[in-house]
Amino acid sequence: MLYILYLDTEHVSDPLFLEALAQQFHKHPVGHRRALIVHGSSEKVERTFEAEGQFIERENGLLPVETEEQRRLVERDLRETNQSIVATLTDQVVPTVGIQGTDRQLLRRTDDGTIAAANNLGWLDALLKQHVVAVVSSMIASDPDTIAEEVPLPEAAAALARHFAADAVTDDPPVRVVFFHPDDTPGLQADDGTLHEECPPSHPDIPHKNAVDVLVAQHMPVLLTNTNGFFGGDTPSGTRIAPMD
Repeated sequence: MLYILYLDTEHVSDPLFLEALAQQFHKHPVGHRRALIVHGSSEKVERTFEAEGQFIERENGLLPVETEEQRRLVERDLRETNQSIVATLTDQVVPTVGIQGTDRQLLRRTDDGTIAAANNLGWLDALLKQHVVAVVSSMIASDPDTIAEEVPLPEAAAALARHFAADAVTDDPPVRVVFFHPDDTPGLQADDGTLHEECPPSHPDIPHKNAVDVLVAQHMPVLLTNTNGFFGGDTPSGTRIAPMD
């Protein structure tokens, strides 16, 4: 199975979380979890805007930038965030490769405006099968503009999940998108403290609700957990969010 780790703004901006994630990858044998990390921009770019007197609020995780300079700052942040995640993993001797969504048009916008993965990702699949952790930024090339464009992280994650699910010939499901609970709990807990093993997407306590809805609407299995739950045991533990029928 391939696990697509969804790192939202809060998690990519948290060095303690990234360090804990890297340490878990280091502790477990190569191949314990076949993983691809997908991420968007960090809080650092927002602080840059604020220092310049620009107060831009995220809309569903995405910064609604308008000017060329704003887009340039977001692109730079995506690249630097990617490098930071790779460096943290590499420091823990985890085989890692950083990939921008623009590389080989890994992510692209289709004629109908949706985000899709490139048709041929054999090169990426080969890396993952060698138990290399791939770190992918959620940006696409914006033609004819030379400045790359950040795209919604849920759509980037869904595009990658669709590609690898379609290519798979084994495992059911072959791909699962993993969300890390903002409270560092191993999933959704009931009133008595027990863990919900599975719940519907309508559950009121699901964090990252908009992002989860995007994925389950496209029939992508989602797991809500924390780093200990993801790496512990033979298979990850947490709360499964059932895809819509």
